[in-house]
Formats: sequence, C-alpha cells, structure tokens
Amino acid sequence: MTLIAQTSYKRIPTLIGDIVWSHPKGSNIPVPTSLGDIDAYLNELPFKPTEYFQKVYIIKPNLAIGMAGTAGEMEDFLKEFRQQCRFHDNITFETLIGIIDDYDKEKFTNSTLIASLFLKTTDGFEEKTVFYPKHKWITGEYGIFDNVIACGSGKEDFCFQTTQIGSFEITGHEDYLSQAIVSNICILAQFLAAEMSTLHSLKSYWGTGFEMIYFNGECFQKQDKLTFVIFSAQFDDVGNMELLHPRLVLHSQYYQDLLLYSSIKIYNFQEGQDTTYLTFSADQHGHFNDLYIVPPLDLIQEVTEIPADLSFEARKVACGFAIITPDNGVFTPGIFPGNDDIVVKYEENTAVCITIRKELIAKVSRDFKHAFLSSIKDT
Repeated sequence: MTLIAQTSYKRIPTLIGDIVWSHPKGSNIPVPTSLGDIDAYLNELPFKPTEYFQKVYIIKPNLAIGMAGTAGEMEDFLKEFRQQCRFHDNITFETLIGIIDDYDKEKFTNSTLIASLFLKTTDGFEEKTVFYPKHKWITGEYGIFDNVIACGSGKEDFCFQTTQIGSFEITGHEDYLSQAIVSNICILAQFLAAEMSTLHSLKSYWGTGFEMIYFNGECFQKQDKLTFVIFSAQFDDVGNMELLHPRLVLHSQYYQDLLLYSSIKIYNFQEGQDTTYLTFSADQHGHFNDLYIVPPLDLIQEVTEIPADLSFEARKVACGFAIITPDNGVFTPGIFPGNDDIVVKYEENTAVCITIRKELIAKVSRDFKHAFLSSIKDT
C-alpha cells in the first residue's frame, strides 16, 4: 500500500517514499493529484486514502531509512531506532545490523524497512544498505540505475518506469550527483503526470506525492522546495504536440519537521508570450490551492503552527506531461530543466503564474515526438 525505493546512480543512492496512507475504512480525503470529484471512484476501491504521513527519514547525517507497512508498527520502530542511534556517535555497518537484528520482529510483522549508511573511507565514502525482510523487496539493475531496491504496491510500476530512459533527460547536468538527483526527479514527474490523468497508482494504493532523500557528497539531505508543473497536451497523427496547457502545480517545502505540500489546480488561465517566453497565468477565480500537512510518524499530534503566508517563487521546477495519443493512450514524459527555463510564482489567494522558455517547449516537442514515433514503430 505504498512505495519505498532506493536507486543507485554511479553508486550514489537516492531514497524515495510516497506520502499516502490507505485503509479499508478510509474517509475519501482530498487527493493532491485529482482535478475533480473522485469520491465515486474511491468508493469502489477496497482501500481508500485516509491520511498523509512521511515514510522516509534522516536519522543521522550519514544514515537514512524508509519504511512501509502498518503505521503503528512503523511508529514504534522509528521511536526505538532513533533512541538506539542516539547512543552511538559513529555508527558502523555492524552496529546498524545489530540494532535492526535486536529489534523484536514480532512488533514488525506487517512492515518493511530499508536503511542506507555512508561510511568515510580513505578514498571518500562507501555506501551500505540493509533491507528487511528481503523477500518483500525487489532488487536489480533497471534502466540507467546501477541498482534499484523497492517494496510496496508500487514497486513493479516504479522499476518499470526507470527503464523508460527515452522519456526523460539528464543532459546539462555534468556531475554524477546532479545526474542522480535529476533522473529521480524526472521519474517522479512522470508518475505525477500519469496519476493526474489516469489515477492509476491509486488503484494500487500508493502515490499522490513523494519525498526524496539524496546524498549531497557530505551527508543525507531531503529534497526541499521542489515544484512540479503537470501539463496536459495532445499528439496529432504525426506526433506533433498541441494544446499544451498547465493543469497542476505541486510544491513541497519543509517547515521544521513538517512537509507542507501545496496542490494548485488550474481551471482557467490566460496565455501570453514574448520573443522568449510563454506565460500561463490564473487569477484567484481560475485556480484552487489545497495545502496538505504531512508530519513524521512520531509527530502525529495536531499541528497548528504553519507559516502565515505560503506564497513562493520557484526556479527549481520539474515538468510532467500527460499527453493524449491519437488512440486515447497517455504518454507521460518528464523533464527537469535548468534554472529560469521555467519559473512558477504563486501569490496566496491571489494568482499563480507559470513562465516557460519557448525554446524549451520546442525542444521538448521535438524530443517527445521522436520518442512517441519510436514507441509506435516498436509496437
């Protein structure tokens, strides 16, 4: 009922977790990626979205974990794991294995965990990973990644998506660390575009939003202030992309230990352009913003303190595209361009404006046309 995954690109690990919790008695809470009323759809599901919580955590600068399963089991484990790790200034791999092995597994029968540990060596760093129980995880080399480890109801979809290397790009990012971050962000953009257009992942009870922990060369760090813009478009019979327009902006930021996740749904917009940029803007009557407060499992008490103003200007923006094909299929590529190629400005309760470089749209159209026509040829 979740997705927890760790990818390794050029031996640089990235840990990903979704944020939704499902239950047979779910209350049909709002879903960040849905554009309309989906209560009737959710009522047909055996498990329904019921809450939003974090599932991946930085325990120490060089230690991060992810968990899936039963909330109560995961909360108890997280509390004890944090406490055990506080006793050690420097955790070795043997220490990590010992802490996990010593935990009462009868309290963790319906859950899984993964732990990633970085250790300093004379040549730099060495990464060690442990995941439990092993039979609930799939692992292997997928797509551009040296290794992928995944569990939960979204694991097969995630591993498959990593093999779709033709539908996202990591050019323009020369170092391995940047490439590792960009490749994972593009995959998440693809998932969010697919979910907005098909709700596919909700059928398997995972998705709606993601957290990402990456190693920055010195320590683990959560990806903060990341914005996704999900566009709708169509392919004509010869693969030209047309009717492009933004439908959804998803913006995440951390406030203390809380993840604040904004879902801005665009219903009516005005389009403008100059010689360099396309601009899509929606006033207070043309968009709607839902804020989702996503706490850690060990901070479940009622949250009352959040920033008074959630306005933002984002230049670190990934794009997902839900492109309808002539046979009513959906093509969902993703990109993460450089700064200033796309800018999102949001003024709370007032307006949202998306500015995107025209050259980028032209390149995207050419690249996606090639990928689309190649996919037709392959079939």
